Amino acid sequence: VEGRRTMLRCVAAMWEYQPVARRDSEDGGWGCRDSDATDGGRGKILDLPGGSTAAAGHGNLRQRAGVLVTLLVFQSCTSFVIASYSDLLHRHPVIVAFLTMLVGAGGNAGNQAAVLVIRGLALGEITSRSQGTYLWREAKMSIKIALVVVICGFVRVLLFQYPLSDAVAISASLAAIVFTSIVGGASLPLALQQRGFDPAHAGPTIQVLMDLFGVAITCAVCSVLLSERGPPQMGGGAAEIPRAAELAGAADG
Repeated sequence: VEGRRTMLRCVAAMWEYQPVARRDSEDGGWGCRDSDATDGGRGKILDLPGGSTAAAGHGNLRQRAGVLVTLLVFQSCTSFVIASYSDLLHRHPVIVAFLTMLVGAGGNAGNQAAVLVIRGLALGEITSRSQGTYLWREAKMSIKIALVVVICGFVRVLLFQYPLSDAVAISASLAAIVFTSIVGGASLPLALQQRGFDPAHAGPTIQVLMDLFGVAITCAVCSVLLSERGPPQMGGGAAEIPRAAELAGAADG
């Protein structure tokens, strides 16, 4: 209740005075103080970094651009994973055909979990005392969600007339990716907050992480479950797989 009251006060203050939000260091939540942001309620913003709006804009640009560039560099590492599994991808085009679905499911599940945690922190529903309980609940929820998503993925692979072994490999990869992304997405905002970073960066960060780890998990699982020999089995409408160098270049793009 107190968390909702704090949020309502923040919304009302933003509407009238445009205050600056702050992080409550006591319970790990987020709050808002009118006196921190305005001059006696007259609407004049005081806590601007650098003492001016222009300086605040430059600081915001550096922070946001720095995060995006770092994520871009990290995401480019996907090309190295693809290149290392080029033979596997050439033998089994089904991996390439469903790779976008797999990494997309991981990014979506992770971002969903991260948004729920960020919302809980903002409303005061998740504190330092309740973090362990919340993460354990999310771990159990990730198993249930993974089961539902795996069933849909399994049916989708079969509908495209791929062999049963391909459907099993893709479904197993999907289960591992969804479970990992939900647990990681729920843990990342809390880890960022504990280290003094903005938990809001957890959303794009978990998506980039799952782009990389999703490809790695898929290739690792399929290398175990799919046959090492045999010509590529083309499913319904699957195109000829490119060479390894082309795959690596496509990943960077």
